[in-house]
Amino acid sequence: MASILVIVAVLVHGLTASTTRYLTLSGSLYALLSGVVASALGYYLWYRLLPKIDVLEASLMQLTVPAIALLLGWLFLAESPSLLALLATVFILSGIALTSWAKARK
Repeated sequence: MASILVIVAVLVHGLTASTTRYLTLSGSLYALLSGVVASALGYYLWYRLLPKIDVLEASLMQLTVPAIALLLGWLFLAESPSLLALLATVFILSGIALTSWAKARK
């Protein structure tokens, strides 16, 4: 559904854009393809893994997504994480660690 919206947005932008173009066809296609491929691969792997783990582990894994995104943005895109983003990551990972530790104690 999102892919269809992107295609419509690119077409509308192409028809209504002035001389300055911020959206290019090749850039839009690369974004569309990377999003579709990344989403498909991510969902495929997630649903293959999900039956093999319990609910708590699955929820804890999903909570790591913002921390992983922060790390990958810093490594591959040279993004500078803000102090607030780093603090939030510390809180997220601390919560995961405490939950895992409590589970291991039981």
